[in-house]
Amino acid sequence: SSLRELMDTDNYILQDFSIEMAGIWREVNTIPLLVEIARIAEPELSVYQKTIDALSFMQSEEIFSHAEDMFRFQEDARVSFAEILGHYPYDKSEEILIKNLYKEKDRDIVTLCAWGLSNIFSLKGAEAIKEVADKGKINPEMITLNEILLPIYIYHKLPVPDWMRVENHHHH
Repeated sequence: SSLRELMDTDNYILQDFSIEMAGIWREVNTIPLLVEIARIAEPELSVYQKTIDALSFMQSEEIFSHAEDMFRFQEDARVSFAEILGHYPYDKSEEILIKNLYKEKDRDIVTLCAWGLSNIFSLKGAEAIKEVADKGKINPEMITLNEILLPIYIYHKLPVPDWMRVENHHHH
């Protein structure tokens, strides 16, 4: 409870510190408050990144009870929640990320959902990613399709398709 009080403070050094500790100690009861802070924090402030990191460390399935809400927020929040879910190797993350991969209009968020799926080595995700990539919805300046799919193929010991082998030769 003292941690929660510190998170609510106007003293941003104490706030940053308490958020960091909540993540390190995996204080799951702070998740709702962290979600709230992530929702309103300016992305360029350190408190924002600390909040995202803390939520990524939690590894608690309680995150999923907030996920639906999370994706209703403004663009910056959706970006970070795609990132957070990429740290949760659960079926539920896979389900939410795939759903948002299809639903999302913003290319960067689609790309981050794809990255999240790659980070949890989602085989189902690989199919969905190829589908949206064919429609040009992956932003290659953020991360290439190869970089997204390769970890999944390697993790599941699948043969790497030919098109992935040749794609990168045109960089001189």
